Amino acid sequence: MAPSLLGDIKTQLTPDMVHHLSSVLGESPGNTQKAVDEVLPTLLAGVMNFSSSGSGATQLVDLITHGDYGTVLNNLSGLLNEGNTAEKMMNSGRNILSLVFAGKLSAVNELITTSSGIKSTSTSSLLSLAAPVVLGIVARARAAQGLNAVGLTTLLLNQKEGIARLAPAGLASVLGLTNGANLGTAPTDTTSWMAPTGGSQVPWEQRGKGSSRPPWWALLLGVVALSVVYWLWGQGTKVTP
Repeated sequence: MAPSLLGDIKTQLTPDMVHHLSSVLGESPGNTQKAVDEVLPTLLAGVMNFSSSGSGATQLVDLITHGDYGTVLNNLSGLLNEGNTAEKMMNSGRNILSLVFAGKLSAVNELITTSSGIKSTSTSSLLSLAAPVVLGIVARARAAQGLNAVGLTTLLLNQKEGIARLAPAGLASVLGLTNGANLGTAPTDTTSWMAPTGGSQVPWEQRGKGSSRPPWWALLLGVVALSVVYWLWGQGTKVTP
């Protein structure tokens, strides 16, 4: 059975830490806990989706490698209690969110805000604080298993069932997917191959369809037909001695 990344992430944000966050944010402990319970699977779903689309896996590995997020887990409670360090952590989290969710970040924020009952600014802060924690867990799992980009994506995709079960209702739609079962797949066809020239992606089963050029067999038939016509014309123009 694949290790539960979401379970590992939840162990990092203890009830005492959530209570502290609720006080800092000016929210009730209950609503803050509900928001955290939705933020964590949302972030992991975003990372999984990002990793499984286009060059996301390679970008994710680069981000983890250069971000040193594993060290965040060493003293998380201390980091949250230190003003300057917490602000740096949030800045790092904002960069992660911008990369993973891109133009969908506002919709993600609104979804969690509406569902949990906390302020939009509080949701933004929780997402920014939790993003480095999520990548810290992912980075630790990758290092422990010695995974490359493909292996990391596979690990993340193995979390799909648990994430889909705990993610807030409507997350799939916000991410541009039809339902929760499609988490971990890009909104466009992920069976597409990138054209060698850097052009648009074309699914393998559709290559050659819709092209302005005739298929090879039509060209071959054309050559044969021309050859036959030329031979017949030559026969008809021979001079009998």
